[in-house]
Amino acid sequence: MKNPEIELVKKWLDNPESVSDDELKRAADAATGAANAARTEIDYAVAYAVARAVAAVRAAARANVDFATHGYAVDDHAVYVDFAARVARRWVKEYEELTK
Repeated sequence: MKNPEIELVKKWLDNPESVSDDELKRAADAATGAANAARTEIDYAVAYAVARAVAAVRAAARANVDFATHGYAVDDHAVYVDFAARVARRWVKEYEELTK
């Protein structure tokens, strides 16, 4: 069974504009809820990987607003978004390894 939050992260990684802030907020809430409901160590590890992946893409999405508002250079923004995307990919990989 596919995890909807990880699928949303993958969708964002493919095309950030295809995912809304509301979708990311709902995914973060769902991921937090899953982590809080985890009953076993592996369930918690999986939920944690999902939560971290969602948090990384939310941080990158918020950077669009924060960087523009505070007048940072576009290059600074690109570096931050690239870093956040790499972090998200790492957590997606962790999730996929845990759920094999």
